[in-house]
Order: sequence, then C-alpha cells, then structure tokens
Amino acid sequence: MGKSGKSGPKKILMQWGFEFPPGPILSDDSTAHLVLAAIFGTELPWDENDMATLNREAGACLVRVFHTLVDRADLFGALRGHPAFYATVATELNTRGELTGDALRALDEVYVRARRNRQAQTNSENNVTDLAAAVDAWIAIKDAFAALPPLQTLSLTARPNDMSALTAQLQGTDIVEPGQSMPAWPPSHFNPHEIALLAKPELRAVLFGKTPQNPGASPTLPDKTTMPLETRAFLCSLALAKNEPNSKWTLALTPIGHFKDNMERRQWYNPSGGQSSNCFTVENSMIQAINAFQAGKNTYIALATPWFGRTWGAIPSVDDYGDGVELIIFDPIARYTHIKNNPQIKASLSSLFSFRQSIRDNTEAAIQRAGGRLIRGWYGGKLEAPANGADSVQLASEWIRLLVLAGGGHGLDPLAVDDEQWAQWGFEEVQM
Repeated sequence: MGKSGKSGPKKILMQWGFEFPPGPILSDDSTAHLVLAAIFGTELPWDENDMATLNREAGACLVRVFHTLVDRADLFGALRGHPAFYATVATELNTRGELTGDALRALDEVYVRARRNRQAQTNSENNVTDLAAAVDAWIAIKDAFAALPPLQTLSLTARPNDMSALTAQLQGTDIVEPGQSMPAWPPSHFNPHEIALLAKPELRAVLFGKTPQNPGASPTLPDKTTMPLETRAFLCSLALAKNEPNSKWTLALTPIGHFKDNMERRQWYNPSGGQSSNCFTVENSMIQAINAFQAGKNTYIALATPWFGRTWGAIPSVDDYGDGVELIIFDPIARYTHIKNNPQIKASLSSLFSFRQSIRDNTEAAIQRAGGRLIRGWYGGKLEAPANGADSVQLASEWIRLLVLAGGGHGLDPLAVDDEQWAQWGFEEVQM
C-alpha cells in the first residue's frame, strides 16, 4: 500500500455528519491498514485519485458495512456484542480486502462515537447522508439492547428480517412460529462462534427449531455439485440434531475450502457468487479444533471439499490419543477405484496432495502452538455399505454422519478404537 503521510487515511475516512476528535481516526496503525485495504484492496492508488474520490469510495463501503450490521441485529442481540458477532459479520462483507472482526468492531465504535458527538453538537441536521442514516439505525439497535438485562435464555426468530419479531425479542419475548412451543434456539450448549454460524439468515428457514429432541427430517448428503451454502446447511442440521451438552465431539459447521489463506478466500468472493464466504480455510478450521479441545472436547470433525472446480471430498478429524493428538483423514481416493480413476480426480492429484499436506501442516502447527503434540495419523477409510457410484463428497459426508451417530450425546469418543479396528475400517497408519 502506498503512503501519503499520516493525514491521508484521516482525510479518506472522515465523513460528513460525524465529529471526530483530533488525531488519527483509528489509533492503531495496523487496524487503519486493514480498513483501508478492505475498502480499496492491497494497493491504494494515492497518486491516481484525489482525496475527494477516495473519500466517496470509502463512504460507500462504510454504508454497506453498517447496513450489514443492521441486517444482523438479531444476532447482535443474541450475542450481546460478543467478538463472535463481529468475526462472523466480517466474513460476510463483500470488501476488496479482508476485514477482521477486531477491525470491524473498531470501525463500529469509532463511527458510533463520532456520530454521537455530532448529534450532541446540533439539534437538527439537513441532508443526512446515507452513512449517517445507516449509523443512526445501528445506534438505535445498540441502545435498545443496552437497555435490556442480560439474556437468561437465547432465542432467535425464525424470520430474521421481521421487525415485529425483533421488537418482541427486544422486549424479552421468546420468538417461535405460531402454534409451536419450543425451547430457546439455538441450543445453549453451542458456543458463541457456533451460534453465529447457525444463525446465518439464509439458513434460518432450514435450521430453525432443530434440536436433538426435535431433529426434523434427515438432511440430504451433499455431493460434488452441491454449493457450499447447502453443504453448510447439511453440517449445521447434523450438529443441531445430534450434538448434546455432554457430547465429546465437535462438528465444524462450515466446510473447508482449498484456500491458501483468508485473503485468497476473499478474492474468490465475487467469482464464486459469494459462496467462498461459506467455507473455512484449513488454518481457521484447525484453530477451531484447538478451541474445541480446550473446551473439553476430544474429537473435532470437519468436511474438506475444495469446491471451486475441484470435485473431491475428505474428512480431517483430530482426536485425543495418549498424551497427544492424532489426525485421521478419511479420503475416498485411497480405497474407492471409481473415485481414484475419475478423470477430474486424476487431473487434480497434485492439487489434492497439496491440500492434504496443508491439512497436515496446519494441524501440526495449531497443536504445537497450543503446547501439544501430533503423535500419529491415519489415512484412507472405506464404508461398510457399497458405494453404489457415490462420489467422494457423498462418501465423506456419510462418514461424518456415521461418526456423529457413533458419538451421539453419551459422552463417547467415536474414534477411540484400537489399531485392528482402524485396519478393518480401511485406514493405514502414517508417520507424522
């Protein structure tokens, strides 16, 4: 990113209708860099555009940011400003560069404070800008929730854009569909980050109300043509139906995509029609695995499916073993001839090897950062039932379903088996 002195970023980010204090708008230089990169991309053309043009572009981007915050009002109320709220919304923003949850929270606080300062100085305004109006709407939502006592139970509406339902929620009323009597949803044993994923508006109609006591219809197994959002619906449905407070396993609620990092995932946003935002990177997924272990779980299961033109699925699972951790990769390529000989698979073997290696490297790095050891690994796997022409994503998804059923809600570790059982399942031990 180019430089134009300390005054450049402030001139770009200062907007009409806001009263900022002296000094930088964003006091932390790294946060300011993230925000400007999110708005303009990694190369900010200081010399090619005047400040007025850059200021207008920044204002338009900020309007979209605050509109998105307003659209996720019910999730904000459910999480009451938890970092998981900002981290989740940040992944949903269509910006040119990556905006982290912390940077989004900083933007929220800075512009809300500056807007309040402006309103304190004037009783009326003419020609309220689009950004000022968006921030005003967000302030009204934050103030409404701030006036409420802490939540005792969590209940999200089945209609996330229904303002009457949101009003009822603001008043402390549990929202369910007419004629139904349901417990709070999502179930309270899911952590804030999981709740944020379960509460995605596009999935609410499919997921709302599902619990182990009310699992609803079994979700259809995704296949190689299934969009990431639909695959996410499958994973979320399975977790809602089978995961209970005493379950010792965690299922990643988002599939893993073959992205080098979050920046590459974001660069796929427009070409994929926004579908890349429905995938984790390998690195992010392994961080979630460590968080699950630290929360008392002993098994973390994820669906790896490099969807963008690469029709392949596998299951990396991380499991407590002895005084360390083992990595299990269920990969249909290893034991299913019709998968191995598929022309698309054969043409992508180098990429698939790279993906598997990325899973292994990121797993080991995450475990080492947490002070643990990756002791051993298992690779391969084959289901007892005939494949009947199922593709690799279907086979991998069925393996997940069987693991979840085996783990159930009884505090069991579905992967706590001996070496003989691993061999019977079609796995071979690999050195870590």
